Order: sequence, then structure tokens, then C-alpha cells
Amino acid sequence: MSTLQTQLPLGELMIRWSVVSPEQLNRALEEAPELHLPVGLMLIGHDSVHPETLNAVISAQSLLRDHALELADAERAVTLVQKNSISFSLAMNLLGLETSDKQRNRIGELLVESESIGREQFKLARSLARSTFLQVGRIMTVLGYVSREMISQALSVQGKIRASELTRDEAIDNLYSLRRCMSAISNVGDSELQKRTRLGQLLVGSNLCDDRALETALTYSHEREVLVGEALVEAGGIRKEMVDAALGIQALVRSGKYTISQAIQVLSSLNASEADFAHRSGRGAVSFYTFLKLVRALPLPLSPAQPNEGDLRARDSALALTWKSLGGILPPEASKAHSLPDDVREFLQQCGFITDKQLLTAQRAAYAYKLFLSGVADLEKAIIEFHRMEAERSVPEKWSGTFPNLPAL
Repeated sequence: MSTLQTQLPLGELMIRWSVVSPEQLNRALEEAPELHLPVGLMLIGHDSVHPETLNAVISAQSLLRDHALELADAERAVTLVQKNSISFSLAMNLLGLETSDKQRNRIGELLVESESIGREQFKLARSLARSTFLQVGRIMTVLGYVSREMISQALSVQGKIRASELTRDEAIDNLYSLRRCMSAISNVGDSELQKRTRLGQLLVGSNLCDDRALETALTYSHEREVLVGEALVEAGGIRKEMVDAALGIQALVRSGKYTISQAIQVLSSLNASEADFAHRSGRGAVSFYTFLKLVRALPLPLSPAQPNEGDLRARDSALALTWKSLGGILPPEASKAHSLPDDVREFLQQCGFITDKQLLTAQRAAYAYKLFLSGVADLEKAIIEFHRMEAERSVPEKWSGTFPNLPAL
């Protein structure tokens, strides 16, 4: 199998294997950057691909990149998954396919073996990656397990292993050394760190922009020889007034008048006051119904294979009304779904949330949706938070306004 075949992008594999049409892929490619979501998740939101099929293509792509599966065999397995709605591993077993004995080089395993993250952390991140269709490295940075620098280096050495430029042991030693170096840097005194405080550190820490937007801006600023703040403003990711405020606070940190944590707290407060602006700029375009689709929390009766436009409008309207109905009427102590007021429970049940488990899922989705709608988290982080709560079976303890007070990231 040629190197070119092992490096095929996810979208190209889906077209090649007739998982989606070129039109469906192009639509997802156009809309994904607006919401800062991966193409696969946009395809899920558009009902263009079944989640199990998407997971199968992602698994097949990983095996191809590790030269552990032939392209033709990968296509056979994905086709079987798509046809019968079964898991990729079951399809492989039914076809009698076995992956090669060659050791896999997944990024999480490299980080675990280099002692950069714990094994339990990796297990949770891997589970969330499968649920959210986000890259496991992105999950680990959002959860705070590793830094962006460590993920970037891990991706670099992973590519070099696959290209036979590094052995696996050399790559792990590389990551281990980087971790030790970063650990030593983190022990630098607070005063020295304050002098080195970067604008991006403050913007990301206060949720004024996300890691992905910052990385894009850093690349753009280097290529065009402009300041990072200017690049963020030009990309439309942040208002100039907010960049100016962040620069002023950065100067106060460097002069020793603010600590880094104080600076982030001040910027976070400014960010909260900008929530209405963020909503007008497009957050409101993602309805509660759309969010439920993206996190795959809709009950089956609300998830037909081919919904018509009238049905979608009716469901969106009903769930929007559900969303509004939750506001201000939930009791301060609601530790279980059955403690919901009868009218709220009845309304949710009309939307298909029948069992206690489904009602709790709706509450978790409402909480995560609020994080996004209020500007506390971008859509990607809100999706991760929902699936983290589902994985940990978080139960609402107190209600604050519309939403349960669940532990946030």
C-alpha cells in the first residue's frame, strides 16, 4: 500500500467508500469553520452519516495510517458497518480480517508511555473522542491533561514514526524529555512568569478565544508579519476593543500590579459582559434542538432517518419552548429527574424524553448548551462537557435559573 493511500483525509475516504455524497461533504466543509467543529460532527448534525459509520471510517483511517490494514479491507469493513449498523470491530470479525502485528502508534499511547498523562486520563479522553468525534489530542487539552505544546510534539513524533524517521522508543524518549523540560519551566517563580505572560495565554484562559483560533492567528501573524491580536480581529474571532483591553491588562501583569490569575478573572468578567454580543454574532443560530442532535441526545422518535422540513421545524419549535419552560420554575434542590415539576416533566416527555435516564440527559444537555449560549465555552467545549457529564453520570444537585448546577470544566 502506497504512502499516499495511508494518508487519505477523512472526507476523501468517505467519498471513496460512498459513505457521503460530494454535496454533503462540501456543505459540511463550508459550515464547519463557522462553528469551529470537525467535518465529521457537522455531517452528524446534517443527518448525512450514521454515528457508527463515522466511527468506523475514523477507526479505519487510524489503522491505515499505522499500515495495520489494507485499503481494500478497510473499505469492506466500513461497507458492512454501513449496511448493517454494526460496530467496526464486529465487521472486522465477521469478515475474518485481522490487523497486522505491527505496534500501533496512537497519540494517547505515546503520551501514556512517556508518562505525560495517566492511563485513566487517556481512557476517559479516548471514550470522549469516540462520543464527540473530536480528536483525542484536542480532548486532552480541553480537559487540561496536557498542554498544546505537548500535543503538537506528540503529533510530530507520531508522524515521524509512521514515516520511519524515528523509532517508537526514540519518540517516547523525546516526549519524556519535553515533559521534564516543561515541568522545570513550570517551577519558575511567579514574578518571572508574569514578566513572560503572553497575550494568547490571557485570551484563552479567559475564554475570549479558543486554542484553535489562537493557533490559526499565530500562524497568520507569522506569515503576514502582523500582531497576534490584529490577526484575531481580522479573522473575526474577537472584537478590537477586547484585544485592547487584554493588552492593557497584560501590561499590568508584566508590571506586577496584577497576578496572572487576577488578570484572567478580570478578562473573564469582561467576556461575560460580551455574552449578548456573542449571541447576536451567531451563537443563537445553534438552537437547542441542533445542540441535542450534535451531542446525539435526541430520543429515537425525534431522530428519523429522513425527517422532512416540516417535522424539523415543529421539533425545533417544541424543544425551544421546552428550553424556555425550564427557566425560573425548577426547585433549588433537584437531585434526581423525578423531582422535576410535573409540568416540566410532562413537557419534556411530549418531546420524547420519557425515562428518568432520558430526562437527566436532557438536563445535562441544557447545562452544556447554556455554557455555549452564554459565551462561557465554545460549541466544541460545550459538546465535550456534555459527554463528560454523561460518562461520569453527573446528577444535578442544585438548580440555578434554567440549569442544574453541574460541575463544569
